[in-house]
Amino acid sequence: MQKNIRTDLAREASAAMGTLDGVETFSREDEGVEVYQVQVNTPAAARALGKAMGRYVTLDATDEAFSDMDRREHLAKALAQEIKKLLPKDFGTALVIGLGNARATPDALGPKALEMVMVTRHLIEYMPEAVDERLRPVAAYAPGVLGVTGLETAEVVRGVVKRIKPGVVVCIDALAARSAARVGNTLQLSDTGIQPGSGLGNMRSALNAKALGCPVLALGVPTVVYASTIAQDAFQQMLDALKEEGGGEFGAFTRAVSRDDLLALLRQAAGAGDMVVTPKNIDELVAQAASVLALGLNLALHKNLSVEEIRAFPF
Repeated sequence: MQKNIRTDLAREASAAMGTLDGVETFSREDEGVEVYQVQVNTPAAARALGKAMGRYVTLDATDEAFSDMDRREHLAKALAQEIKKLLPKDFGTALVIGLGNARATPDALGPKALEMVMVTRHLIEYMPEAVDERLRPVAAYAPGVLGVTGLETAEVVRGVVKRIKPGVVVCIDALAARSAARVGNTLQLSDTGIQPGSGLGNMRSALNAKALGCPVLALGVPTVVYASTIAQDAFQQMLDALKEEGGGEFGAFTRAVSRDDLLALLRQAAGAGDMVVTPKNIDELVAQAASVLALGLNLALHKNLSVEEIRAFPF
């Protein structure tokens, strides 16, 4: 049975559910970046996790991973290697979709990343003789959000896909994490597509291979976490401390009541409900995370370009 796990990260959902038939996990270290893969192989496992069947790769960096340019570059190169593993061979045109609301900073990751994606489809179409042969045709589009445009994102994206017929679609979106420690420190890449808003319980129509008719990759960074989750984690630490020290009368009370009941009481008392929390430096974090995602995509989508060549591109 699926638990109420409020996260977009397959790694967190898998850890919360424990060992499941049909779910495989792998991890390795890459110069300070932990690369962790969750492979969901069966429909039953997908239902239990609340995640579609497929591969989910997280890159976990150290605290404040985006604050240093050299560390961002290393993280982008590691991301590019993982993206290349999921890209179809000879995909032709790539369409990059920047999901989210550019007017709301925690949700602006997708549109912000598009500003740094190397858009080349028009150059290759209209002036091919002047274009470096290492460049692949890449188009980018930010469809906005339903509350601003009045249009379902999936409707708009399907129309663009039907018109330009890309070989692969890459969706960039801000994510919700279960752990506050992962906000701004984790990247997730998957080959399953994406259901915008799923981590916040505001699910829109899915953008996946079935809906769009071509492979769809999803790429994102957590920018928010539920307030109730933070409260639960703090409460759990208190319970653990009380258990070690005896806890007195309150400790006896906590031992007499189930953990789930205690957490329900905590959520009710805190009034946190569906409140989400984002760091105070979210504008800086989103800008830095967007630069990592864009650089990783540029390295992966085009052939053998250096970081210096990408940075010299006239965005």
